[in-house]
Amino acid sequence: VRKVPQINPEVTVRKIKPSEWPEIQKREIALGQLGNDSDPSFASFIKLRIKEYQRLLELQKGDCFIAQLDGQSVGHLMLFHGEKMACFQDVVTYPDFQGNGVCHALVYSASLYALQYYDIDKLIIIAEKQSLAQKIYQNLGLEVVEEITRLYKSTPWQYHGENTIQNKG
Repeated sequence: VRKVPQINPEVTVRKIKPSEWPEIQKREIALGQLGNDSDPSFASFIKLRIKEYQRLLELQKGDCFIAQLDGQSVGHLMLFHGEKMACFQDVVTYPDFQGNGVCHALVYSASLYALQYYDIDKLIIIAEKQSLAQKIYQNLGLEVVEEITRLYKSTPWQYHGENTIQNKG
């Protein structure tokens, strides 16, 4: 991971506080709705996913990082680790703050943290081919080492009780 000029020095990145989980959940649901996911079960899916993220953090299997600009939350990401690697999840810049170097700051800061504090030798991040996200990650020195094709049909999610989420497809 290398520092690039696009990192905004005004963006601060830190680990999330437990009291900030409701805001993360609210943002995730809103972003899904913004992306035209109006399926009512989507909010249940997000709530269950956030609950699972919290469980993994309690087991010390990862961290959630939040980016702030002028004291306001502007993005977040999850980073989970195990077996000599760490994997990024939900790398998000909130819509009103895109183009301000938030994603660069988040990924860069979380990567440095992971390399220093986790017993890893690989960082894994998944991005669509030729996407803006892929370009951002490559600007940080991450490189494409493998391409993955879609293995499932993307369909709305259905919530089944407290611990089960299934794809309706």
